[in-house]
Amino acid sequence: MSQNKRLQTIETSLPPTAGVLFWLEDMLQSSHESYVERIFADRSNPRVAVVRAVGEAVRENLSYPRLKPEQIEQAVREAQKQADTLILLVLDLHERVRSACKDAVVSIELISERWLRMMLQAMYQETAEPKEWDWWRNNLTVTLTSMLIMREMVTSIRAKYYDDAPLLFPAEQDRLNEQIAFLQATLKMYNDGQHAVPHWKPITIPSIRENVEALVELLVDRAKAKTLAAFGEDEAARELFDSCSLRARREIKRLLSPNSRQDTTS
Repeated sequence: MSQNKRLQTIETSLPPTAGVLFWLEDMLQSSHESYVERIFADRSNPRVAVVRAVGEAVRENLSYPRLKPEQIEQAVREAQKQADTLILLVLDLHERVRSACKDAVVSIELISERWLRMMLQAMYQETAEPKEWDWWRNNLTVTLTSMLIMREMVTSIRAKYYDDAPLLFPAEQDRLNEQIAFLQATLKMYNDGQHAVPHWKPITIPSIRENVEALVELLVDRAKAKTLAAFGEDEAARELFDSCSLRARREIKRLLSPNSRQDTTS
C-alpha cells in the first residue's frame, strides 16, 4: 500500500466523533444551566479539552514506523478540526433551539389570545374582521413551520454527524416538542371548525424538506468556517464565511417567495 493510501486509510478511521460523543453524553446528563455553572466553576474550555484529547488519541493510535512525522501531524490536525467542527455545530444548534423556543413563546401567546378573542367576537357580537383572521392564520402557519424545520434540522444533524445520539438537553427537547404539539393541536382545532369559524380557510403547512437540507448544510459550513479560523486558516475561513452569507441571503429570499409556500400537508 502506498504512503498516500495508507494515510488516507488512517484518516478515515480517526476517532473525532467518538471523542465528541463522549463529551456530549457527559454534558447532556445535566441541564443547560447547571452545565454552564460547571464550566465557569472549573474555568476549563471543553472545546480545547476535547480537541486536545482527540489529538493525543490519534498520535497514540498511529504506530506505523514508516509514516513521516509531518504525515502524523497532518492526520492529527485533520482529526482535531473534525472534532472542533462537531463541537461548534452542536453548540450552535443548542443556541438556535433555545432562541427559537423563546421567540415562539410570544407567538404562541398571541395566537392563543387572538383565537379566543376572535371566537368570542364571532359568538356574541356576530362580527369578525377578515384581515384579523388572515393575520392569525399566517402567524400560526409561519410559527409552526419554523418550529418543525428546527426539529427536523436536529433530527437530520443527529443522523448525519452524531451516530443518531441525542443532541439537546432533555428540557430543551421537551420544550420544543411541547410547543410543536400545542401549535399542531391549535391548527387541527381550527381546521375541524369549518362551520363554526368565520372567514374559514383551511390551514396547510408547506413542505419543509428542502428548507431543512439547505439549512443543515449552511450550519455545518458555518461551523467548518469557524474551525478553519481557529486553526489559523484565515483565507479558507473567509471564503467559506462569504459563501455561507450568500447562501443564507438566497435561502431567506426563497423562503419569503410565494412560490416556496405551496401547501402540501394539513
